[in-house]
Amino acid sequence: MSKLNWFKFTPSDWTMGKISRTSLTIQGEFIRFCCIYWNKDCWITESTAKQELSDKTFKTLISRGVIKSISAYTKISDTTEQVIRIDFLDEQLDDIHRLKQIASKAGQASAEARRKIKQNSTDVQRNPTDKIEKEKENHNILFREFNHLSITIAENNKLLEEYSQETINQILDSIENYKQNVNYKSLYLTAKSWLRNQPKKIDNIRLNPAEQEIDNFATNVMLKIKGK
Repeated sequence: MSKLNWFKFTPSDWTMGKISRTSLTIQGEFIRFCCIYWNKDCWITESTAKQELSDKTFKTLISRGVIKSISAYTKISDTTEQVIRIDFLDEQLDDIHRLKQIASKAGQASAEARRKIKQNSTDVQRNPTDKIEKEKENHNILFREFNHLSITIAENNKLLEEYSQETINQILDSIENYKQNVNYKSLYLTAKSWLRNQPKKIDNIRLNPAEQEIDNFATNVMLKIKGK
């Protein structure tokens, strides 16, 4: 799999963690084992771990909970065997998988948006007369009106070039409920002005707020996934 060639190491976690209460020899073996574990995509059997660690170190790390030995199913061999888990590295690898999936979904959404734009452009080129006639037909047909204000289908279509219909409808509702709308002369221009602070269609491809709250480590992961 594509992943970073380094993992996040927090000195404070190390010095305050269980590993700090072991000998320097054990600490040295453990950090070396972490590198091996990471390079193997966080999948090492217990038997392999015992080959990489001294018997004393292995037993100490297990007894202190620094590493864990659990039963896991191996699809390739169709068997269940004991594998080693290192929590802080497993969490980082899970983040990489998650962010890679997010990047893949965003890329697919972006590609689909470009495909639709290209398709619409092709349709217009193939039927220029139809497009002109349709615009003439919609020019004076009202899409919505209230009080002294109104907006035509053609004007609404112009707004649709940048914003979703749901966003446009919400803005039109807000203008209708605005007590000072008596001062407005053009519903189209007013809606266009109010829409400036709203997300455009391309912004819908962005990640949701929860997914955007990632630290510098996650940012570097995204850059690595994109090959930068």
